[in-house]
Amino acid sequence: MVHAPEILVNSLFYILLLNFILICILFILNRKDIFSYFRKIRKITWVIFILILVFGSGLRIAFPGCSDSSGLCWNHVVRGQIMLEEQKIYEFKYSSGYPFMVALSFFFFGASFESVLFLNLLMSSLTILLVFLLTWTLFKKDSVSLFSTLIYSLLPASVYFAKLNASEVISTFFATIAVLIFLISLELGKKRLYYLSGLLLVFAIHARLDNSIFIPFFILGFLLKRKDISFKNLKLPIILFLIFMIPVSYYYITVNENFGTWNDPVVSETHPYTFSHTYLIPNIARHFSFLARPGDYPLILYLFLFISLLFIRREKNVLFPVFWIALFLLFYGLYWASYFSGLDLYHLLLHPALAILIAYGIFSVKNVLERCSEKILSIKFSPNMKMFTSVIILFLIFSVFFFNTNVFAFEEEGNCLMTNMLSVSGSVGSNDCLLIENPQSWYLSTNSNRMMKIIFHGKNVTTSLDRCEGEIFYMYVDTATCAHSFFGEEKPLMDKLKNETVLTEVDRKGCVTLYRVDTK
Repeated sequence: MVHAPEILVNSLFYILLLNFILICILFILNRKDIFSYFRKIRKITWVIFILILVFGSGLRIAFPGCSDSSGLCWNHVVRGQIMLEEQKIYEFKYSSGYPFMVALSFFFFGASFESVLFLNLLMSSLTILLVFLLTWTLFKKDSVSLFSTLIYSLLPASVYFAKLNASEVISTFFATIAVLIFLISLELGKKRLYYLSGLLLVFAIHARLDNSIFIPFFILGFLLKRKDISFKNLKLPIILFLIFMIPVSYYYITVNENFGTWNDPVVSETHPYTFSHTYLIPNIARHFSFLARPGDYPLILYLFLFISLLFIRREKNVLFPVFWIALFLLFYGLYWASYFSGLDLYHLLLHPALAILIAYGIFSVKNVLERCSEKILSIKFSPNMKMFTSVIILFLIFSVFFFNTNVFAFEEEGNCLMTNMLSVSGSVGSNDCLLIENPQSWYLSTNSNRMMKIIFHGKNVTTSLDRCEGEIFYMYVDTATCAHSFFGEEKPLMDKLKNETVLTEVDRKGCVTLYRVDTK
């Protein structure tokens, strides 16, 4: 654990809170400008978008995702509860933006697993809206906005990680909204929008430090639009941005894990640096090989991504999603974890830019075909016919995902620990006693009881038979099947109950069994 100066420990929570409150206030102050900016979007486009949004959100809710694959995720959740209770941030090893959002969710909805689930599903679904608005901001085309929205809403990782309590879901939301507001501010040139986009970027970096890649993205925006920008309006927003960046900058400088050597516990060797050019080529190659996985990406759509690059000279704004992808590959190319970790979660940040470029490529091909039809075959396309063509293409995109990815593979995951634990715990009443083994995972060594009370919100959870009153239940987790890093291999409580009580099976889901405990 990194020990920051006492003043930062005592103030970072309030800095985050002030940042978030200012964002909310600035959204209210800028609401007329933001709403009026999108008023040219046609009503029929909004109707189709809402259908896509409902479908994409429903897909995320219905997908049998598993929310317990990472202990670090639960570490963030526990930090969120501590943050809510004590208004302090003690742990500086990881970013604090996601725990802060968890704390807000707990404040409004209670400290339960459902609150975490709702927060992540909401942020994932709202990102669908942001991709729609961001695409329209770039190209002012209803069709390409709908194409990108459907593509993003169906990308498999965006669907099945929507329920995972991981910082990447929240990070993608704040990164996308920061870019959206920034691009609007470049067009409208209003100081209040500059303030808002800067504070959103700071909060996105608090959510995950990876989002620092958007600082050069913002600089590119200023360079591309320099002729239309009043730099007089930028002075105070930049000063405010730098002030709120101080805690983030402190984190970069003081947390040794970010820039020091790293000991690999698997192969027992020391890597030179967490960020190093020696990783660049093999890491980028690994990212490209991951992008070629047909179960996660519909490969045929990459054709349209490359087609979109042919139109950069005609449409300069294509540079923004291209630069987004380039910065992503550079950052994760230099980052050691790209080689040693799964890339699924990292790629969530890449999905908005991929969806936008693919959609623009589809739109460009569609326009070329329409013009050729008008010239060669003398076919005139009415606005309704063009809309009908767009709907047909949207259907074809849907079909590509249906046949080429696993996004619709709704098989129930039998060994999803969290789902199974919550399912069998439904038989335990609020006045009953729920016995569990003491979790032995290293990341839960100091917060195991707190985490269990979040998961089993409203139930009397304990690791000791002596603390039980009323009807008693015991939850057994078969560590041979799952969760050996979560609960540990030893089962001392189970051994004690077998010797002193009678265990009657009440319910069983996958690797989790619920017993009623009766005296002999």
